[in-house]
Amino acid sequence: MNMKYQASAKELKNMFRNASGRVKLVTTGTDQEHEVLNSQGEVIHANDAPREYGITKEESEGSCENCNPCDFCSGCHISEFCDDCDDYCDDYEEDQEGNQICQDDCNYSCHDFCNSHEYICSNGCPRCDDCEEDYLSAPVGLDGNTSTAEVRQEPGFSPSNAVDNLRNVYKTIPQAIMSTVGDRFALGGHIHLGFKDKNGCNISCRPSSQYLRILDYFIGRPSQVMNGKGRGSYAQLSAWESKYYGFEYRSAPAAIFHNPHISLIFFKIAWYVTKKYLRKIPFELSANIEEGMASDGEYIEYANLSERQVRYLRNFIKNFHKIGYTENAVANWNRRAVKLAIKKANLPKFKYSFNDDWSTESRQLVENSLNGIRTPKRNVRILLFGMANSRGDVTYGFDVRNYHNMYGEHTPNIDNNSFDIVIGMPASFRTGYISDENKSAIMKSLISTVRQKLKEM
Repeated sequence: MNMKYQASAKELKNMFRNASGRVKLVTTGTDQEHEVLNSQGEVIHANDAPREYGITKEESEGSCENCNPCDFCSGCHISEFCDDCDDYCDDYEEDQEGNQICQDDCNYSCHDFCNSHEYICSNGCPRCDDCEEDYLSAPVGLDGNTSTAEVRQEPGFSPSNAVDNLRNVYKTIPQAIMSTVGDRFALGGHIHLGFKDKNGCNISCRPSSQYLRILDYFIGRPSQVMNGKGRGSYAQLSAWESKYYGFEYRSAPAAIFHNPHISLIFFKIAWYVTKKYLRKIPFELSANIEEGMASDGEYIEYANLSERQVRYLRNFIKNFHKIGYTENAVANWNRRAVKLAIKKANLPKFKYSFNDDWSTESRQLVENSLNGIRTPKRNVRILLFGMANSRGDVTYGFDVRNYHNMYGEHTPNIDNNSFDIVIGMPASFRTGYISDENKSAIMKSLISTVRQKLKEM
């Protein structure tokens, strides 16, 4: 029997306490965190990233030299803002439902002015014009403790517009190497939703527990398996932050923005589920929102996903920890810009030669994975040839568990002087008839072997 969930008028009124008339969802966007990798593929602190990565970094300890504490702020603390009274107030309490109520009963909604990085510079005060490129507010900057890089886009007026805006940010950092795995640092993929009332005014949102659980049902719980080991308590469900323009859903991992395809899917889920909830459309779900996850049919009905997008979503979540370790997220978003930047800068790169039969998918996987490795000061010629299918599970030039390395036993019919690195790949990998587990093992070993050979050059 399906469970029925529907927003009530009272619930929506409490979510948007200062709205004038009906509230509409108007924008969506994200800020997402990335682990930064060096040329050897090692995770480093984002503040130590090479300058050519294009990350706006912390220039000095302490506050922004261009800003001084304002009238309402001392250090990084600011009192609460009263929307109805147009004043600031420290004297408020919470009622039995958790709503913030002013002690003098002026019946207003308080929100934390300091939570919005759009208005805050590095010392916690409202940002002046000279702080536009502060590392906490730049399109690509550092998170609060400078350990990870944070990508921040302009809000989009539709899911596809949000993806376009996010792509525009990645175009500015084509040489960066970033991961969305998060095994060392906590990486979140925060979804921002913006609302306006009938007068066109931005409206802060305090999402209800039922609405948050529905977002958990469609986004948070299905994506939990993609959290890295470093996320810890940040992976809790129903996590959110109020913003002056709406709110930020914080439970999802950064993996939901690993590439444009999966990003569009999650933007669509957040967008259409929220729009239908605001319209008080009943959600008749096949499982309890306290513990269940959306079915394929529910993604199609309530999130407007196509059948193809649902299949992609399921496969991406299932396989993320097999592909996430081998892919540079920046390249996923910006493949053309990466190629142009390398050509323009005349940087060293791999020159590939593929012998024998390769599937397009396998060839692209090898190129995309190796392109994230920094080469020496010259171009590196690499040959990838095919081991015969009759040889079975064998490789040439690198070791993989459960595969036999035929280096020294087999002499390929090639001119070794024409190439810097020679690698023999099993037929099962080249043709795509291979398990995900074996494909992942081969790619990890291949990347490690190429890095070691580059060090020896």
